[in-house]
Amino acid sequence: MPARFCLSCGGRYHTTDANGMAYYHTCPDHTIVSVTRGALKLDVELHAVQPGDVIVSQRNAPRANARDENVQADGKTKGQPIAAGAGVLEAPDAATLAAAVAASPAAALAVTQGAPAPAPTPVGPIGVAFS
Repeated sequence: MPARFCLSCGGRYHTTDANGMAYYHTCPDHTIVSVTRGALKLDVELHAVQPGDVIVSQRNAPRANARDENVQADGKTKGQPIAAGAGVLEAPDAATLAAAVAASPAAALAVTQGAPAPAPTPVGPIGVAFS
């Protein structure tokens, strides 16, 4: 099953699910968190919250250059996605895709705009990592 890596948000996905239903990727908004870190008050993305940070508030903000693969229903742009974003890396399967992403620093930089790409970690409701 073909796998994709979104160069706008870093999402990894398949173009169809296990039942053969088509999937059209749309980048999610950024989650911006206001934290107190020591004496500093900062706005950081959710993945950049550090142990010891005190979360004051959070909000969602639109992602710049977001990808939206849903098709425009205007009758004029047959089969064109709403927004191409920064594009995608494609591979025949998830393992090949993971190797391609690991081998492409440019892809990771495009997603994070200069910062190293964070590894997603499932977290519990109070920020405790699942094991």
